[in-house]
Amino acid sequence: WRLSDLEKHFVIQGIENLEKELKKGKGIIFTSVHSGDTLLFMYFLALKGYKIYGLFDKNLEKAESANPLVKFAKMKDEKISGKIGKIYAGRELRGIYDALKENGILFWMVDLPSSNSKRKENVSFFHRKISVSTSFWNVASRTGSSVLPHIAVYDFQTNRHNVHIGNPVDPNKDSVQDLFNFFEPYIRKAPDSWIIWYIFDMLRIDA
Repeated sequence: WRLSDLEKHFVIQGIENLEKELKKGKGIIFTSVHSGDTLLFMYFLALKGYKIYGLFDKNLEKAESANPLVKFAKMKDEKISGKIGKIYAGRELRGIYDALKENGILFWMVDLPSSNSKRKENVSFFHRKISVSTSFWNVASRTGSSVLPHIAVYDFQTNRHNVHIGNPVDPNKDSVQDLFNFFEPYIRKAPDSWIIWYIFDMLRIDA
């Protein structure tokens, strides 16, 4: 993929929020849900010159070999303007802090169930209560990094990814619920872009 090609496929609103938070120099935890083509958006931002780090599940490392985007996910310090790094969750907490110290942008998907009973919070999502991990919230609170929500929804009529970047959420003043309040209206408008419906019942705690 070339940047000139990808430019035709992305419409980004709120990029000024990203720029403003980067100026603080403490890194960004760029939160989202599994909507749109998130990996492609990571790649797009890296080509635009941003320091991008993806957070991956260690248990999926072997399965990724069949993914055509695995080459992208493993790239680091390639000859492109941006920097793409790969960090595995659970065992590489130091890598997370290092990325934020470099004022990097760390993608973190927050619509997955918590694997740690001490690091979870119940939130309301689509009139249901779900239990989600708060590891990202704790990291932001300890580092002073910005928690910045964004969501990508795919428009099948225009063949474009519409990305919406919201205002930062302060882990010391706001709540995890505020993030999901941001995501829900966009998913309601384009539910076919959200690819995690199939595990929603696994997330539920109010069944």
